[in-house]
Amino acid sequence: MPCIRDGSTGSILNTRSSALDSKMLNVKVAITSISADRLWEAEKQLPQNLQIAVNINLADFSQKAEGSAEVPFILTINYHPSVGQLMSKGRVFLSGDKNAIREMGDGLKKSQLPAPVVQAIWSATLGELSVISKSMGLPPPLPPVGLPHGTGGGTDMQKLTV
Repeated sequence: MPCIRDGSTGSILNTRSSALDSKMLNVKVAITSISADRLWEAEKQLPQNLQIAVNINLADFSQKAEGSAEVPFILTINYHPSVGQLMSKGRVFLSGDKNAIREMGDGLKKSQLPAPVVQAIWSATLGELSVISKSMGLPPPLPPVGLPHGTGGGTDMQKLTV
């Protein structure tokens, strides 16, 4: 059973994107899998200067009907030096203005990550991953300083120092 999250009701996060001409989109994130690995011995103190790399992959944009689409995602958090890793998988369900959804799909084909989708994924997974990281004895994944801009390969990384 997927875990559906957002910042308010647990099912739908309404968001506007200036990149999409401020058209209203409904974004629902369903988390289907969460995993964590601690790669550092429990009795050893973690290194002082840890970096956290956040990577979000979106693939297979699938328009379901006019005005709705679905996109699977994988969010990974890697610590450097390699003390652990966290991963969340799921699906993003979009509904709303058909032109905005088409523009978003076109952007994904050009390896541009849509800010509303990235923000919804991050908002839905941050709490879950923070709790798991604490259970694993790892620092919590800090939110990226800014929303990522689209780059090649459909991924974007933000490095943070803890």
